[in-house]
Amino acid sequence: MRTTIRVNDELLLRAKRKAAREGHSLSSLVEDGLLMVLSKTQSKALPTSTHEGGLRPGIDINSNAELLDLVGEHGDGSSVGSSIIRLAGAWIRGLSA
Repeated sequence: MRTTIRVNDELLLRAKRKAAREGHSLSSLVEDGLLMVLSKTQSKALPTSTHEGGLRPGIDINSNAELLDLVGEHGDGSSVGSSIIRLAGAWIRGLSA
């Protein structure tokens, strides 16, 4: 299929040079680039645990207060729970990056 696109002059010059160096056409270079970008848009698989286990009986995971009480506090007064929450937040942000 034939189409027209607008490309930055410097980028186009670099692409033409690369295609010539590698013995390819500009069209095939653009196709390869598009295929590479489009293949990256597939969703990432979320990491899963391979460990057995589960919740301890009697713990309500819907109660933040109960979960924070469960993990206790550090000797310096900072909450282990808040550290865990910060780490979990950083981990989640890392997944979406």
